[in-house]
Amino acid sequence: MLMQRWKFTPRIWPTLAALTVIPILLALGQWQLSRAAEKQHSHDQYLQRSAASALVLDTRIDQASNLSAMHYRRIEARGHYAAGRHILLDNQVHEGTAGYLVYTPFQIGDQGVYILINRGWVATGPDRSAVPVIDTPTGTLVLSGIAALPPPPGIKLGENMPEQVAPGIVRVQRVELVQMAAEYGGKLLPYELRLDADQDSGFTRAWRVPGSGHERHLGYAFQWFAMAAVVLILYICLNLRREPRQP
Repeated sequence: MLMQRWKFTPRIWPTLAALTVIPILLALGQWQLSRAAEKQHSHDQYLQRSAASALVLDTRIDQASNLSAMHYRRIEARGHYAAGRHILLDNQVHEGTAGYLVYTPFQIGDQGVYILINRGWVATGPDRSAVPVIDTPTGTLVLSGIAALPPPPGIKLGENMPEQVAPGIVRVQRVELVQMAAEYGGKLLPYELRLDADQDSGFTRAWRVPGSGHERHLGYAFQWFAMAAVVLILYICLNLRREPRQP
């Protein structure tokens, strides 16, 4: 038989290399599968909760303080914008253009409870010293949107010191609600209200559906597993030796 003419004779260095590389590649593939599962769960949770009727915050503040219960819920808040306080979240890109997400605190009713409103995106412009115009309506408003966490900050480099760029306007590198809550006596809700696109007091709002893109992680997982298979095949092939024919 043809297979009888070949002998598997593993050598130490290729064996050690394969034993090191293959588990790493498999672990990376498993990690991508777990990321895909997390995003799928997030997507399913968003679809389920956003389809439910909106929770009116001015009547159910106690329940509204529970982040795990509120994440991706549709909410309505009745109250007014806090005058003279705006936050520009830096390094936000929309359709290839750099800009900011604009946040303004919103006081809910007369209970002294605040929620941070994500009002959407504005362009930075060629001159970063120029501050965008932030028109804010006054009086009692009813705002609607989705309860969500601020965008993840990525790699944290140093302290997140607010930079005063204009009276009542600060620029930050990340929105940290836990730290901000101290400024409001602990009465800042632990999530933002991501303003609906049909609300008048916002800017450009092209919200990405949470959890989308899990297919990309499945593709990455397939690549890592395929690389592990290639390394295994190469290892076997490189350690096969043809035995001489017996006379």
